[in-house]
Amino acid sequence: MWPWTVPYPLDGRINRQGLHLSEVGAWMAPIVRNSWLAGINWGRASEGRTMHAPSSSSVQARDDPGRHESEEEREDRNLMELLQELRVAGIGVQVLFGFLLSLPFTARFARIDSTQRHLYIACLLLAALATGLLSAPVAYHRLVFRQHKKAPLLRVANAMALGGLAAVGLAMSTTVLLVAGVVLNGIAVPLIFASVVGMFVLLWVIVPVVSGRSGDNEEAAGRPRES
Repeated sequence: MWPWTVPYPLDGRINRQGLHLSEVGAWMAPIVRNSWLAGINWGRASEGRTMHAPSSSSVQARDDPGRHESEEEREDRNLMELLQELRVAGIGVQVLFGFLLSLPFTARFARIDSTQRHLYIACLLLAALATGLLSAPVAYHRLVFRQHKKAPLLRVANAMALGGLAAVGLAMSTTVLLVAGVVLNGIAVPLIFASVVGMFVLLWVIVPVVSGRSGDNEEAAGRPRES
């Protein structure tokens, strides 16, 4: 028996005449590779970083290369983020809608003039529109469940969310105008209304657009974008 043979069988497929070392290496390579990956994953589990063997079935997203995720994984993540944002925005509009629905049953409501009544109807309709737009993606998702239509769902839901946020901003602004008109008189009422509208435009439109453009400029200049 030569020194580079193994005299004992390693499994049922190996005979007792010995196994050449090249055959041992070919048989042990997958085991060694998987054991090495398991050890690395265990060592890095506390840091949240895991090494995986390359898979031919996972196609990396084309326009989001930094996350190393497939198209399906990116769509799942985007959908979960969108639903979380809609939940946050929906709480505010639900509180506003409930407040507006209760106003006609108060004693003070009978003393407002016709202009304020029309403004109240506008506030109520804007709140109802915002509620419908912010809850529509949930209904859309239920209707196309398990039909592999997440890409069109995300496009439509994103447009609905933007429209719903615009309706929320208008509903809150007109509600402030209504309450300020009942409580105050004179130039203070339009000033308060203009201030509230300007706040929403600044925080919801100008700041995200300017921040996004500065991030694009930093990326174009070769500096890493802050996450």
